[in-house]
Amino acid sequence: MKLQYLIICGILSNTLIFSVMEIKCQTAYATDSTENNNLKVELNTELVSQYIWRGQLFDYHPQIQPQIQLTTGNFIFGIWGSQSLLTSDAEIDFYASYSYRSITLSIYDYFYFDESNLGESRFFNYRNYDSIVSNHTLDACLLFDKIGGTNFSLTASCFFLGDDHNSNRVRQFSNYLNLDYSFSYQEMDLILSAGGTLSNGFYAENAAITTLSLKAIRTIPINKNTGIDLSGTFTFNPNQETLFFTFGIKI
Repeated sequence: MKLQYLIICGILSNTLIFSVMEIKCQTAYATDSTENNNLKVELNTELVSQYIWRGQLFDYHPQIQPQIQLTTGNFIFGIWGSQSLLTSDAEIDFYASYSYRSITLSIYDYFYFDESNLGESRFFNYRNYDSIVSNHTLDACLLFDKIGGTNFSLTASCFFLGDDHNSNRVRQFSNYLNLDYSFSYQEMDLILSAGGTLSNGFYAENAAITTLSLKAIRTIPINKNTGIDLSGTFTFNPNQETLFFTFGIKI
């Protein structure tokens, strides 16, 4: 318990430091906006109690998850990471997207590795060869936002390269569909989600619903440009019959 207390205290201290850093970054950006008003740079970080993604438990340890994102016109380029606070498991994702009206096409490169064994990470290996397994998974995503002017959004995605093979080394093209409904209530932003897969693959052995979730977000303002987001997410995976309730703090 003492170790966990020290870790939490250290995280909260870093959170305040990141807050100051972000305020400075936004001030600097505001100064440069007259020179290049088409480029926006965003930096944030989030502390989560568990790493849950699309109904799957990736790590039950607390995680620190930084992100940097560049937006220019209809294009977005970014890097997102996740580092376990108690193990050497880590992830760095690279992504690029293009938006046209309410439709966004994105490509994600999920890169997982063990920081205690970096020699085996092989960053430039995108295919599985014999006993060498790629640490990458590439995902193509299509988002339909605010469908018909409503608060519903639909995302369709499919793995197309990297470590997505079955036991016979046949590519599975694991797919995922997710429907979100967003709304606000009593100064909180709420997101209801339902997601699943249409076939055998990474998410399930057959077509199945793998995610039913409710996420609540409350923003605590620091100044007019910066705030701290507190979130709680309840996730149920009907296929695996598993429940998760996670806490997050994001600046």
